[in-house]
Amino acid sequence: MRLDKFPKWKRVVVNTKEGLYIPVGEAATAAEILDIVKHRAGLYNYFSEGMRDYWKTPQEFIYDGGEDCEDYAIFCFYGIMFIKHKFLIPEIVLCTVKSLRQTHAACVVEVPHQGKYVLDCRYKKLLTWDEWLIENEPLVFLTEMGGRLP
Repeated sequence: MRLDKFPKWKRVVVNTKEGLYIPVGEAATAAEILDIVKHRAGLYNYFSEGMRDYWKTPQEFIYDGGEDCEDYAIFCFYGIMFIKHKFLIPEIVLCTVKSLRQTHAACVVEVPHQGKYVLDCRYKKLLTWDEWLIENEPLVFLTEMGGRLP
């Protein structure tokens, strides 16, 4: 699917020009990087935008002191992208929370030879893909190039 099918996401991709500085050691493992990014995103407040639902760039997320699930997921996505770890492949996943019947967003990261992990503002810890799937049903995955169905 083309990027223009997701106008809110397209605005974020086009307007995120500068990198996030998230300090990680050169020898950091994939798990350490994911924990650092999740911890950094968790320093900001979570609150619902209500019906407005404006998707923020990472810089807007920091400036405003946080926001809701897709803003958290975008912050994590770009936090991982700008670290430029050659093996980590992040995506935004839009999903339905099964128990709440509510749409939600999180950041999914493929770690070669280890599987997928999820950075989700609803959970304090990093989850494996299988743990996350218990409560969530993926609808679409987004990257800087566009979207794909599960």
